[in-house]
Amino acid sequence: MSAKMQLETDSRLVWDFLGIQDQVRNADVIYILGSSSLAPVEKAAQLYAQGWAPRIAFISIDGIYGGGKIWGMSETRKYKQTLRALGIHEQDIMSQELSRNTLQEARQAIPFLRNHGLDPHTILLVSRPAHQRRAWATFAKQWPRLHFINAPADEQLDTHDHSALARLVEEIERLQVYGAKGDVVDHTIPKTILKAVARLQQNLK
Repeated sequence: MSAKMQLETDSRLVWDFLGIQDQVRNADVIYILGSSSLAPVEKAAQLYAQGWAPRIAFISIDGIYGGGKIWGMSETRKYKQTLRALGIHEQDIMSQELSRNTLQEARQAIPFLRNHGLDPHTILLVSRPAHQRRAWATFAKQWPRLHFINAPADEQLDTHDHSALARLVEEIERLQVYGAKGDVVDHTIPKTILKAVARLQQNLK
């Protein structure tokens, strides 16, 4: 296999592993994780329009991979602005500027919802594909009695974008580090994924 083909294979293998996706079903709320992309917002609006949940919620201000610096406003403000432009009713949007990273979001999102009159049991989690597994693993660790359905945004991997490939490597590393700290659900990362990540690291040097 050529080096180029190996890079394609490895990056897509890791992308598919991180972009965990479930069969969509009815939920109490759609929750959007913070990011520098509006793709999750558009996905949430689509799920709402299809009737999978009656409300959309988010509480992110900004973060390492955040959009605050790009948009000149908090992610919460940008998300709400975008959803309103997409025709989502104001009363069906639940938001507040509270968190700056995934762990904060996981810890604060459910109390925020409960404080605003919604006690969810089933939640549609929407993030970027590269972040989806860590988002789910973090929420599931903090709230083991709740059911989280993975519905990542409809993004495509650009294997020519080195920053996107670096993000894949970083996400696997975060799963390992945060798993050791007990911040995410403990699950074994397959050896095939770890080997693919090691090759990606070599290619990115």
